[in-house]
Amino acid sequence: MSLVTKQLKIVGEHTMHCIGCEMALTFLLSQAPSVHQVTASQRTQEILLVLAAQQANMAQIYQQLDWLGYAVEEV
Repeated sequence: MSLVTKQLKIVGEHTMHCIGCEMALTFLLSQAPSVHQVTASQRTQEILLVLAAQQANMAQIYQQLDWLGYAVEEV
């Protein structure tokens, strides 16, 4: 199985502001079937994802982030 890494940056007014935000993002995104690892940082406003290349569904990831109120762009 090959893995890909995606780095996302939170943009817009709604940002991560505490460890609870990091934990919520990490938990929600880790539930997606293609996600192997998630790291979220309130300090940098970045999310690092390690995904199974063949199962990666970025539209689903973006939809989950939008549901939480976060606008992101790929770095």
